[in-house]
Amino acid sequence: MIWDIASGTELVRLTGHTDRIHEVAFSPDGQILALGFDDSNIKLWNIKNGNAIAVFTGHAGAVNGVVFSHDGKYLASGSDEDVGVQLWDLESGKEVVKYYDADNSDISVVFSPDGKWLVSGSASNISYSGNIRMWDIKSKTEIASLGDHIGLSSNVALSPNGKLLACTRNNSVCLWDIKSGTVVKTLSGYSSRTC
Repeated sequence: MIWDIASGTELVRLTGHTDRIHEVAFSPDGQILALGFDDSNIKLWNIKNGNAIAVFTGHAGAVNGVVFSHDGKYLASGSDEDVGVQLWDLESGKEVVKYYDADNSDISVVFSPDGKWLVSGSASNISYSGNIRMWDIKSKTEIASLGDHIGLSSNVALSPNGKLLACTRNNSVCLWDIKSGTVVKTLSGYSSRTC
């Protein structure tokens, strides 16, 4: 369901899906909603009329992260089964590239403010480790890794200027300086794992 925040009324109900939804994201213009499902699919919905307008398939398992690029040209998605991030061209509906993040899952994704690179955060429940990787959109390659480290790093967010990255790590949030690749601040004191 899509709700009007000011009035508290339901605007439109999205129907036709039966699987559990893991992730949602609005397009930059607010006209499309992307849903990441447990069945490995991503569906795009027109929020004005509630119609499904596209289905992206290609992940091997649950889609845990979806995010639109700031210009609305791409959608990035992460899955916990196929250990990778997929980049989709929204105009053609085709996969542009798949970035592999071996041996990790619970992948979340975020675009840089200028749309030139993408950050993925992942965690392995097997090795209890995680990593943060940066991917160049144009060259389709990994451009940096903030390193494997002890603790799960499943969620990532970038500051509006793209200089700081926040990621969850066990019971804390780490703030990374993108340029130097170092942790500049750790916010702790949580009694349970941050998600």
